[in-house]
Amino acid sequence: MEGEDVWLERDISETDIYGRLLRYVYVDDIFVNAELVRQGLAWAEAYEPDTRYQAYLEELEAEARQAGIGIWQESQTPPPIGAGNIQITYIFYDGLVPSVESDEYVEITNLGDQPQDLLGWVLLDISEGYPSFTFPSYILAPGESIRVYTNEYHPEWGGFSFGFGRAIWNNTVPDTAVLLDSQGNEVSRSSY
Repeated sequence: MEGEDVWLERDISETDIYGRLLRYVYVDDIFVNAELVRQGLAWAEAYEPDTRYQAYLEELEAEARQAGIGIWQESQTPPPIGAGNIQITYIFYDGLVPSVESDEYVEITNLGDQPQDLLGWVLLDISEGYPSFTFPSYILAPGESIRVYTNEYHPEWGGFSFGFGRAIWNNTVPDTAVLLDSQGNEVSRSSY
């Protein structure tokens, strides 16, 4: 878009919590936000309350996924039946333990009605590309939630930890956690 005249459209909010200007971008008659999603170069991530075009953007993302283009090139194989019910439901990113924030965690919940073995599934901070946690065999029961901590072990939440010696989840610029099944298919993605 360099050197082009652009038209900016505001939704609800002026800026996000980090002071960044929130706008939909147009160059001539091209809706740039939508074009990026359509080509598989961006996610249709919802950030309440700015969701005017969310349904449209999600439709374009689904088409890009189906076509296996852009960032969806390696996600063409559908996840196992029931795997779509396993979701990242919460990221506690601002730990209370000074400096190292070892008490940060990502919570994963089985929202379905079937148990799911997590053997070989991977949770990672995709914003940085590391660290990653590979699950041992663990049957996640329907309605059950587990947590993967930065560097603490809590048996009451499954006993999972990245074993990482410093904070993982950025407190000022949101990171994105991704959950992959044992075949490497993306099952869930969440930011904060």
